[in-house]
Amino acid sequence: MNDKEKYVRSLFSSIAPTYDLLNTILSFNQDKRWRKRVVREADIQPASYVLDVCTGTGKLAYAFSTQSPAKLIIGLDFCYEMLAIAKKATQCQQIPNSEPRNRVSFIQADALEIPFQDNTFDCVTIAFGLRNISDLAKLFNEIRRVTKPGGKIVALELTRPKNRVIYLFYYVYLHWYLPTLGRVISKDKTAYSYLAKTIQEFYDHKQVSQILIDSGWNKVRYRSVTAGITTIYLGVK
Repeated sequence: MNDKEKYVRSLFSSIAPTYDLLNTILSFNQDKRWRKRVVREADIQPASYVLDVCTGTGKLAYAFSTQSPAKLIIGLDFCYEMLAIAKKATQCQQIPNSEPRNRVSFIQADALEIPFQDNTFDCVTIAFGLRNISDLAKLFNEIRRVTKPGGKIVALELTRPKNRVIYLFYYVYLHWYLPTLGRVISKDKTAYSYLAKTIQEFYDHKQVSQILIDSGWNKVRYRSVTAGITTIYLGVK
């Protein structure tokens, strides 16, 4: 594990208790809408197996369990504290016409070393995790390895709006509102400043798409959501 991975694990361990609350507040309650969009774009068929890497507290995994006919959803993350919240939340949820404990499960593992055989999943997703990965090409290759031929990758990430007027307001949000509120609620002085920095410095849409293509994914495309504040990347194996 390199220094960035150690730092990211420590960071998410410290903010785990307030992570979901802050996501909702900082996104102005848009995070639920973004997850629904991911499920819709994934277009899961009955009897499908879904893997959600960097699952955090499991919100996207749970969205698949309530909004898709997937047979099994597995959430993977390397942060024990985040997974503890995910497991507890899933056990408390009542999923209509299903058995939640059988449909959704969570494992602790590294997204760069996914502990599943080749060609296991029909769809692999990742939400808000790309910026925290030390080697994006390695991640996309590893996800491709465990995805069945014809299967999909769907990645949701925070991005920088292209519109200059929107970006001006977004810049203030990113460098003042987000770290200030994050610091007040999470009690962590640096976590949300780091997250703001990763958004500012992360690859743009075309660069992420090219890394996907170079990693062997086909039919690569992206969709901007909420004026470009978030982007959904899609590819087919």
